[in-house]
Amino acid sequence: IMNYGARVNSQRLHKLMQHQCKRNRQLMRRGLAGVPLCIWGTHGIGKTQLVRDFAKAKQWKLVSLALAQFEEMGDLIGMPQIEAGRTVLRKPAWAPEDFGPGILLLDDFNRADDRILKGLMPLLQDGKLISWSLPPDWHIVLTANPDEGDYYVTPLDPAMLTRMFNVQLRFEVGPWADWAATHRLPGYL
Repeated sequence: IMNYGARVNSQRLHKLMQHQCKRNRQLMRRGLAGVPLCIWGTHGIGKTQLVRDFAKAKQWKLVSLALAQFEEMGDLIGMPQIEAGRTVLRKPAWAPEDFGPGILLLDDFNRADDRILKGLMPLLQDGKLISWSLPPDWHIVLTANPDEGDYYVTPLDPAMLTRMFNVQLRFEVGPWADWAATHRLPGYL
């Protein structure tokens, strides 16, 4: 069985995201790239919503991408354009431009095509691709499903896994009931 890091519940994940962003800010001040956080877990457990809630609570910018929809490298690095007789790549419209704080959410990361995953390596390691870089104070968070079982996902190799901090989100009734009441779900008001 693959080890996807420490097992955390939703409350612990929130604290971990705070800590990871604080640590990444320290790295960025030293001119280094932050370390992406990858949240592993089964479908429907709330990985994506927890990241969205975190960004909203902090009033941070959020760019959320479903990488399974990317079919060509141009979707990731941008499209070529002739400028002053030279071919240049124009960064994609979705790429963050404004200073953070912000989160680039790479949702269902391991559902992406193998070519897209390979193309993301420099972004995960250095915070930049050939045509664009993350602005200051932007943090990468990924979500993924386990590659054991019934999921149609691309297994990640050790080189990819070591470029991120991995945690496993586990379901716990208490934290979920608190979340349901906060979000005013019927029956939990």
